[in-house]
Amino acid sequence: MRPIDGGRPLVEDLRAGWRSFVAFDLLCKVISFALFAPLSAWLLRAILHGGGKMVVSNLELVSFFASWRGLLFIAVWATGGIAAWCFELGGLVLISLGVRQGETVSTSAALRFLFGHFARLLELGFRQFLVLGAAGACFLATVAATKATLLRGGDIYYYLTVRPAEYWWAAIIVAAAAIAAGAAIVLLLVRWLFAVPVLLLEGTGAQTAMAESRRLTREIGLRRIAMPLAGWALLIVLLLVLAASVHGVSRRALMAVAGGRVSLVIAMAGALLALDLLLTVAVGLIAAVSFACVVARLYAAARPAQRLPEALSVAADGRKRSVPVGLAVFGAAAAMAGLAVVFSHSLINQISFDREVQVTAHRGSALVAPENTMAALEQAIQDGADYAEIDVQQTSDGIVVLFHDTDLRRVAGVDKRTWEISYDEMKRLDIGSWFSDEFSDQRVVTLAEAMDAVRGRLKLNIELKINGHGRNLESEVVRLIRQADFESECIVTSLD
Repeated sequence: MRPIDGGRPLVEDLRAGWRSFVAFDLLCKVISFALFAPLSAWLLRAILHGGGKMVVSNLELVSFFASWRGLLFIAVWATGGIAAWCFELGGLVLISLGVRQGETVSTSAALRFLFGHFARLLELGFRQFLVLGAAGACFLATVAATKATLLRGGDIYYYLTVRPAEYWWAAIIVAAAAIAAGAAIVLLLVRWLFAVPVLLLEGTGAQTAMAESRRLTREIGLRRIAMPLAGWALLIVLLLVLAASVHGVSRRALMAVAGGRVSLVIAMAGALLALDLLLTVAVGLIAAVSFACVVARLYAAARPAQRLPEALSVAADGRKRSVPVGLAVFGAAAAMAGLAVVFSHSLINQISFDREVQVTAHRGSALVAPENTMAALEQAIQDGADYAEIDVQQTSDGIVVLFHDTDLRRVAGVDKRTWEISYDEMKRLDIGSWFSDEFSDQRVVTLAEAMDAVRGRLKLNIELKINGHGRNLESEVVRLIRQADFESECIVTSLD
């Protein structure tokens, strides 16, 4: 086995092949975006519609992704994503190996070669998804078991706000599981480091490529692999810090130029978004190219006799040129702009620009007063809000009240569920002192009381909290709204 540097510094590889690297990677990203984004959106829409749903939200997301439809979407989406990354990595590794062997690998030749092997790359993506998915499933199972045992006694908002002892025990267990799962995934990815070049250059199947990659990494040794990978990771961290610094300085400078004028603020925000896009593309390109060069360098050390296939190998004498980098950059930018126009056309057509923007106070002005109380509603009026979003549930005797959590532990210190307590008992509870002692007089508000209190001064966004124990909550809310003649002053929503 040759030394890992192969007698040629990594920087020289980047300098010699940067035009080919940039041209291929930009075109590859455009192709991936053009195919992957619309196919992902179409697949998700088809799966949702197949289950009789238009959207899923809130806790319904968990049940959706745990269903066979959700798992199917995850499997297809993740497999496609891994395969797309293997496609990109494979092309960059081929170009890097070509540079090291004194050959020019054209962008068009690399793309043809990769598309010819795409079925096996897709199989590789699926096999890697199965293994990574098993590691992720173990972590999620630990999270679910922890919640079912340690955090089963109260609403999640209670634990996030009060943070009792069981919360910290759960946090420790989940953190340990996350570290273990993360370490396992990193080790797997390192073991698969050579799967793509082995598959492409040695003509093996996906399973054999993964097994051979594991053998090669053991042969080289994790210590010899860790040093260049650690250097690459440090480079990416430094680039991210630099990009964040550029963003921060630019944001302050652009906002200073805008000076609070709305038209200029919008223009400067657009300029900042464009800068962020440029920084994202630049960091992503450098990360992908440098990582591929590290992989090629390690692979060349393990397989010094491995040559490029004849379909790719072209003597570097200028007889066959890659796509000029300027043309690639221009083509990538034009393609992204065109795709953005195509994909956003239907969305833009749904936007009405003549609508008045209205401000909603979440759970009333919950930053200044305790949520879902009369004080929060009055504060929302003082703050000039157009709407107040409120949460409604039913007590054990069917009274519709303003309340967010499924139990009273967080705001009232009472270990009861909302459907286990009557309104007469609930209305005596202090639900303001948890926020501040000055709100100790705040009590639970009924929906009828809230509508009467804000009529003509504040509209309501009434969010239904479906907890599975209500007595036809939807019908009762509609009845109360009609009874109060409040139809024109509210909207009714639900995430459940």
